Amino acid sequence: MQRTPRTLDHVLPTCYQRVSQLEGVYSVQEPHFWTLCSDVYVGTIKLEVAPNADGRYLVSQTHNIFTQVGVRQMYVQVDYAPV
Repeated sequence: MQRTPRTLDHVLPTCYQRVSQLEGVYSVQEPHFWTLCSDVYVGTIKLEVAPNADGRYLVSQTHNIFTQVGVRQMYVQVDYAPV
């Protein structure tokens, strides 16, 4: 059975909190993280955001937050909330 890499267990909650505090983010959903090879971590996450949120900015900031803790490849799905 696969699980989130143990080395990320203590840092991911802080990352989720930081992303959720970005302007326009309503919620952080469906996070998945795994080890691609030895020390290469990959992740996916879905953000529910305000209809007028800047998706490019949010993706960029989300990438920066997770890169700081060692996630090399991050895939971010942005879902705009209905008006």
